Amino acid sequence: MPRYDDLVRDYHALAFRVARSVLRDDASAEDAVQDLYLKLLRDPGVLDQVGSMKSFVARAAVNAALDQRRRGGRREKHERAARREEAAMSPVDAAARVELRSKVAELPQEQRLAVELHYFHGLTKEETAHAMQIPAGTVASRLNAGLSRLRTMLSGAAMAGLLAMLESELGRCGAEEVVPAGLEKTLLRMRAEGAPPSGGAAAHGGRRFPAAAIAGGALLAVVVGLLLRQALGREDGAGAVGAAGAGDAVASSGLLKSIPTPGDPAGGTPETAPQPAGAESRVEFTLEGFLFSRAGGVYVRDVSAEEHLPRQRMWDGRSEQLRAWKESLTIPGGIQGLAAPADSNFGPLLLKGENPALAPQVRVRIRVLGPRPPEPPEEDSPRSMDTPVFPPQPAEFVEIVESEVLGPAWLEAWRELHRGVADLWAAWEMTPGAGKRTALLAAATRIGTAWEQARAARRGDRTVAWRARRESDVVSGAVEKLAQVGLDGLLPGWPSRDDLHEALMEASSPGSLRRTLLDRWGAEALRLEAWCYRSTGPGAWRWSFLPLAEVLAMSEADFARLREELHAIPNNRVEPTDAPAMAERRRAERARVAAFGLEVEALSPLDRDRYLVECGATVVSVTPGSAAERLGLRAGDVVWKTVSTWEGKGGRATGDVPVWGESGLSISLDESGALGGRILALKVLRAGELVELKIAE
Repeated sequence: MPRYDDLVRDYHALAFRVARSVLRDDASAEDAVQDLYLKLLRDPGVLDQVGSMKSFVARAAVNAALDQRRRGGRREKHERAARREEAAMSPVDAAARVELRSKVAELPQEQRLAVELHYFHGLTKEETAHAMQIPAGTVASRLNAGLSRLRTMLSGAAMAGLLAMLESELGRCGAEEVVPAGLEKTLLRMRAEGAPPSGGAAAHGGRRFPAAAIAGGALLAVVVGLLLRQALGREDGAGAVGAAGAGDAVASSGLLKSIPTPGDPAGGTPETAPQPAGAESRVEFTLEGFLFSRAGGVYVRDVSAEEHLPRQRMWDGRSEQLRAWKESLTIPGGIQGLAAPADSNFGPLLLKGENPALAPQVRVRIRVLGPRPPEPPEEDSPRSMDTPVFPPQPAEFVEIVESEVLGPAWLEAWRELHRGVADLWAAWEMTPGAGKRTALLAAATRIGTAWEQARAARRGDRTVAWRARRESDVVSGAVEKLAQVGLDGLLPGWPSRDDLHEALMEASSPGSLRRTLLDRWGAEALRLEAWCYRSTGPGAWRWSFLPLAEVLAMSEADFARLREELHAIPNNRVEPTDAPAMAERRRAERARVAAFGLEVEALSPLDRDRYLVECGATVVSVTPGSAAERLGLRAGDVVWKTVSTWEGKGGRATGDVPVWGESGLSISLDESGALGGRILALKVLRAGELVELKIAE
């Protein structure tokens, strides 16, 4: 672990520049850096696990700056100071700074941070990925998208003189950044005093530190040059007026180099498409789901793993309209390198065993620009619950945030997993006995083998979140079921939905949650989701899944707010039972069972393992002459299920109803202890055999 003094001297300039990139304000950036180093001073142990100190400091500075921005600050004061600084510059320098930095500042935050960390602050793509806690491939796509946007935004500044200004400003951005002269001394004094400095931020000075990103600034200048060449000298002769003079200036600047751009892997520069009519009404959408083809291009639809099954959902007219609108957005020509089959779901694969190539293949999260959606209805009408239908809408592809290719090998293994679960449920419905145990063992073996095949099919692939979650849905349910009869050891230990919910609710910080997941279930659990209720407004909440990766990437402040939100919702926590009311309920249940002529106790884990059942009540004693004795019950019997009738939509129905301990049995009895009129028989396990005791008419 580096000494605190060395850490300050080696990295405080980087931390300040990164914080300033986020906050756009020297004093606020200074405060953020002091907060960062104060945390390190109080808890130096966090540095023990750091791999790349440079990327760690950059990431920590981003988090500190975001926390500082949320707290507010002295923006107005320092904006006035910045305007005074601009006034003191030459007109050329001032124009360059206004033109370039204003456009960089307009980039979406994810793209802007990637551009500035990589180009202005000298981090490699790998270090930028670590700092932003995203894959290196995502960094590359954000850089490409950011540069593409800069080309579009700066195309209006097509003058040779402005090119020189921009080139000069880019070099300045990459070559130096002002770092307050007193900041280093203040940070080192924090170490000596062991407390935060008094009097706020250190005094501002004029010392300049060289940055490591001169080449980054030059590369962005190359982009500007390419853009200007497009705007001033197209090969088709359009815009030829003035192209000669401007082209000479561009050529003399040494910027006519070709760099790769999205959709142009060979390095050529595609022509900029004309701005469509009504462009001012276009908005950015994030689309998540599977990529499908339609006439004229590709679109995204969120097909769930159970899309082939009938399901019910809460009607929300606004969200339904937005979902339908997003599905109408069509990207002409598709997305290079990503296959898009015709619209489908997983039913033919899972239920009929059809070719995996016919199932959805590529799951993506992308950003696009599309037309602004129509205004949602003011109120949801309970009489009109039809999802609106929109014709395909042209959309402009911006960037790929994530993409995951399922692949035929994984789909085959996933289908086998579902077949194993079907076997498990079929075995579960069998009568207790040796045949049931054999069937359960065979189903568990099939599930375990298929799970290993699925994991092998995606081994080495860094984008596996959706597949890992789907496997977890299947396996955790199987583990939970087998655990009820002592056979959970047949499958590797894996968290159930309740396990992940409990881990989320008990965590005190992102770090503690990460340690819990790693210690209990390994790194694979970091990709899973935890169920929880989330607030949808004052006093309202909705059940949802929360990706744990998002929680682990939160700052301490954001996590504290999430924790406060979750713990404020009663459904997220186990409420303490009302002891007097619970005792009265148990007394009434016991009285009903005693009136029937029985004393029973809950089924023990040993009995569940022996009989391979998850429910039942063991008979301790039978009162002589009681209704229970006349029915034929004996001490040692396990009252397992009742055969009951009820009125349904299709008329009168009959089926088995599990008996969950004394409470479950008492539900079938009236106050006098007599079996209700809907009970036709009791299913009893006696010495390993199933006995059905029928109720006399």
